Amino acid sequence: MQTERPPTEGPLSPRSSPARGIVLIAAAVVLGLFLLRALEDSASDGVAAGPTETTAASGDTTDTTAAGETTTTAAPVREPAEIVVRVANVSGVSGAAGVRTEQLTEAGYQTVEPTNGPEGQQLDATQILYAEGFEGEARALAEALGAPADGVAAMPAQPPVDPGGAQLVVLLGTDLAGG
Repeated sequence: MQTERPPTEGPLSPRSSPARGIVLIAAAVVLGLFLLRALEDSASDGVAAGPTETTAASGDTTDTTAAGETTTTAAPVREPAEIVVRVANVSGVSGAAGVRTEQLTEAGYQTVEPTNGPEGQQLDATQILYAEGFEGEARALAEALGAPADGVAAMPAQPPVDPGGAQLVVLLGTDLAGG
């Protein structure tokens, strides 16, 4: 005849301590938090993850770090050969748009046939209008031409002249037309 023994304490014992289970769960949670933190740090390559915003007109990307700092990464500016430019004479100086178009072609830009600005309109300062995503290129062109930086603007829905497929429209004023 065998005598029955009381159950021993062990991993399958029905009398295991509830405190032991709580400790195991707490350890798993802490370990999980450390792993998530490590994954987040490695994914951001040293920069805390934050929202990213892209500006449609310029293509620039703005990142916000965990410290609240904002950094802007400029989109690379396209080469002149990748840009189509149209020059519109708004200076009143005869032939000025044709001369400037030839200069831009020699500088490597793609150009479309020069045109005249709106009838009766004359500009003192040259303006450069850009299609969406070409702001950097417009600023570079303004600098190359010696046009005022504050004359660079997004092309309106109804441009003053037909762009003719160009991404940049130079509204040539008297300041750069020689008049």
